[in-house]
Amino acid sequence: MPDTQPSYVSSWIYVFGVTTISALIVVIATGCILAIFGPEWWHISTLGHFVNSLHLWSVEISSSQWLSTVGKYFMAAWRGAGP
Repeated sequence: MPDTQPSYVSSWIYVFGVTTISALIVVIATGCILAIFGPEWWHISTLGHFVNSLHLWSVEISSSQWLSTVGKYFMAAWRGAGP
């Protein structure tokens, strides 16, 4: 195990990776709820409409995956920490 962390680990760009993982968890949870209750529930019920909207926004937020990937590429975080 290395004693020190590479300098790029303290970058704020890692927030986008955590955001993507969180959005994926919400997408899976709300997708299961929507699949169980069916389309009539989320079109008629207020709570169903909220869960459907939460599902949509989580999918939209998961686009931060691209920001995370591009940021890691330009920081050269894909390379090893060195000798």
